[in-house]
Amino acid sequence: MAGLLANEESLRLVIFGGKGGAGKTTSAAATAIHLARRRPRRRILLVSTDPAHSLADSLDVFVTDDPVAVPGTDNLWVRQLDAPQADRRFHMQYDRVLKALIDRGTFLDDEDAQNIVDLPLPGLDEIIAVRELANLLKENTYQLIIMDTAPTGHTLRLLALPEVMESWVHAYSLMQRKHKYMQRTFAGRCTPDAVDAFLKTLRADVCRVRDLLHNSASTEFVPVANADPLSVAETRRLVDTLANMRIAVRSLVINRVPADRDCPFCRARHVEAVSWLDRIGQDFEPFNLVRVPLLAGQVRGVGKLERFGAAVFGAEAAGAPTEDTPAIDVGKSLRHRQTPLAELLHRNCKFILFGGKGGVGKTSLAAAMALKIAAQRPKDRVLVLSIDPAHSLSDCLDCSVGNQAVRINAPGLLEAKELNAEDLFKAYIDEYRRDIARAFDIAGNVELRFDREVMDELLSVWPSGLDEIMALVEMLDLSDAYDVVVLDTAPTGHLLRFLEMPELARQWLKAIFRIIIKHQTVINLTNIGEKLVQLSRDIRRVQEALINADQTTFVAVTIPETMAVAETHRLLASLKRLGVSCRDLVINMVTSSPASCPFCRARRREEQSCIRELRGPADVAITEVPLLAQQIRGIGALNDLIAAALGPAGSWIQRVLNVSPKLFAPLGRLMSVAVANPAPGETCTCRRRD
Repeated sequence: MAGLLANEESLRLVIFGGKGGAGKTTSAAATAIHLARRRPRRRILLVSTDPAHSLADSLDVFVTDDPVAVPGTDNLWVRQLDAPQADRRFHMQYDRVLKALIDRGTFLDDEDAQNIVDLPLPGLDEIIAVRELANLLKENTYQLIIMDTAPTGHTLRLLALPEVMESWVHAYSLMQRKHKYMQRTFAGRCTPDAVDAFLKTLRADVCRVRDLLHNSASTEFVPVANADPLSVAETRRLVDTLANMRIAVRSLVINRVPADRDCPFCRARHVEAVSWLDRIGQDFEPFNLVRVPLLAGQVRGVGKLERFGAAVFGAEAAGAPTEDTPAIDVGKSLRHRQTPLAELLHRNCKFILFGGKGGVGKTSLAAAMALKIAAQRPKDRVLVLSIDPAHSLSDCLDCSVGNQAVRINAPGLLEAKELNAEDLFKAYIDEYRRDIARAFDIAGNVELRFDREVMDELLSVWPSGLDEIMALVEMLDLSDAYDVVVLDTAPTGHLLRFLEMPELARQWLKAIFRIIIKHQTVINLTNIGEKLVQLSRDIRRVQEALINADQTTFVAVTIPETMAVAETHRLLASLKRLGVSCRDLVINMVTSSPASCPFCRARRREEQSCIRELRGPADVAITEVPLLAQQIRGIGALNDLIAAALGPAGSWIQRVLNVSPKLFAPLGRLMSVAVANPAPGETCTCRRRD
């Protein structure tokens, strides 16, 4: 195994990406610190483009949109992109130019143009990331930029944006072409102005980013994966897509590899991982494979990241488990008690959303819960639906799942579907383009020929993110055929964009309605108007469903690690702001193995501080789910997972508490004390807050 980035002296951009929870942020931060130490005269910027930033949590420093120096280094700065703030800067600089473009290039008047310019952009995070990267390259302040990206699906959107933005430039150029045609017709000449300068700058920025991404000598993408089936499958798809995009991949970081220790639990995990390491060696043979061991302690802070970076670059071992005094004997478990999550089986919810930071087990728990509901309610039709652009439901269920719902070979009436929102949106836009063509053909106005060309081009390059509207509408349409829909959502940052999309979509539709009504005498857009009205009604229904606590519930999933805890607090606060009901928090992958193992004991001690922090302010029922030795793949493993998450059918006391928590609150508090303070030799896996 060679160290990472063998040609790092020639690199200008290094991008870390992969499945959520694999360790992208840690790898990116550790690499930046290591290279800053090795190349003290090279100015390096570590930047996060993930809407759910965790660089500040990883470095344990305060990070904003303005670059700040990393403590202990003289040549390393860190920045977390603030997309809304960058968008405001862009509008302050270019609003007048954009308004002039729309005013010149279409039949829209000043008010219409201003309404369009003022609209918030879907897919803002990816768009701003490309623009800010272009600015960084143009300013040339840093010799090396290291990017920590969002999980796979949205990282691929970001990397594809330069091609999309080239289409935007073309559409804007068509608008300006109409203006120049009018100038030449009536004034005999056309004079370059601020709009021409804007188009030239935008075209140069997009080309600069595109050329850098395709320059294998200057850019390298480093996928980060774990030795488990879901991570391996997603990484394979990622690497294939990057090859099609002509983005260089030379190395693969395989993080958190369990060692073979004198502990039955550790040994079982090691045996599971070895088979997948062999598979990785075969599937990724051309690449430099960098293995990083699973550590007892969390990698947080500059010192620990520096040691992690040394391991990634082959300088030394990443560190052995630290010894500590025995805190809790985890030899036994109280999983015979029903967990709070079991109450979800008795709720009459239509939509159950599982969400959280990438890599915490959202997909596994969503699939496992769907299996349990289908088995418990044999007459109900149940759908488990993935709306994550980087689907892993097929890998989790170990069967082929696609854009058409398929029946799962398990008790009950369970079907699964991986929603392809981009294809839905493309079909929707194609239909609108046909309507636009018919409307202009009927109008027969030669003076509108530029408008038709512009409208046709613009419809094909709507910003990324609007496809999530189609996911919302499809979710609503599907729900009519099912009694329960369990959603496996995208990681936090893009999940929140999905939940905010109904309101954003309504703002776009209102602006379009105003334009259609105002210009009905110029061109007949009745068909388009009717379809938009129906879309608006569908979106309102989705909006009402998402905030209806009797119909929809959200299950937040996390793991007992500091970075995940910080993101979970932000997620719960955002859900409360959006009015989405969240009654349950699942702390997944909790170490519960023999206390005779120093490694397990060290991990357990760190986890307990995170669990205590989550139990404190969270106004939710908390369920702890133990880390299982086997990989969670296939129906059998999913049933084991849900059995650990729910416990058995539950005692009569727990059922009474679920029905009337206020009436039996004193008894509930006694139970909480008993569960939170187990007898010697036992530990709890759940706690109910009443």
